[in-house]
Amino acid sequence: LLIPSFFSLIISPKKSNIFVIIFFSFIVLLTQSRIVTLFYFLLIFFIIIKYIVFDKRSNKKKIEIFLYIILVPFLITTVAVKSKNLITEKFVIDEKKIEKFETTLRNAEVIRKIDPATFTSHRVVDWMKIAKKNEKIIFGNGVMGDRFLINQSASNIYLYSYASGGLISLFLILTIVLRSLWINFNILFKTKVKLTKKNFRTISACFIQFFLIGRSLVETSFGIFGIDFLIFFTCYFLSERFYKNEKKV
Repeated sequence: LLIPSFFSLIISPKKSNIFVIIFFSFIVLLTQSRIVTLFYFLLIFFIIIKYIVFDKRSNKKKIEIFLYIILVPFLITTVAVKSKNLITEKFVIDEKKIEKFETTLRNAEVIRKIDPATFTSHRVVDWMKIAKKNEKIIFGNGVMGDRFLINQSASNIYLYSYASGGLISLFLILTIVLRSLWINFNILFKTKVKLTKKNFRTISACFIQFFLIGRSLVETSFGIFGIDFLIFFTCYFLSERFYKNEKKV
């Protein structure tokens, strides 16, 4: 939802677009998912470079968009977190609870602490277990093969595919992912589609696919039937159709 909102704001900076961006940016920053936050910053960086810095609009408009995309969401998130800490401290009455909360609040940070031992929350260990335990290399262990092998999610679309459908499934998912990347890179950089009201949905679909492919490195994502699956393939078919039409032209 945030991705098309970004592009919609650049095309037409309406108050409704600004509100949506601030609201969803607030949610993204509060959840502090590392892969989501990483893509969030990469998207902002790309938008600033491609659609703001080199855009022909006035500097005033560029600054306004910059403020709405970056500064305002960060300020709101910081104020919300700090306010929550102050309100929590104010309404605690019991002395023992006060002492406990004071200790908690002193250690509280706007940014959550990261385990220095791993960026992937020990997912790599699970991936190694799947690779080691899977004896059905060609056809896999069937649906939810990761649960069968390690009794929990693989947290990776490629290891899930390998555990469930073996090398055949892994080959198929890689084909889909590589095709998606190829099409979207061509749309954004080779055909140089301009950001207009006519094309902003297609550009949004490209970035949504990039995000979900990135997310699939640490989550099963569109490897199973669910929201990610429906969104990914809706966007995939949209960009696939657009790419074929461009080639015909």
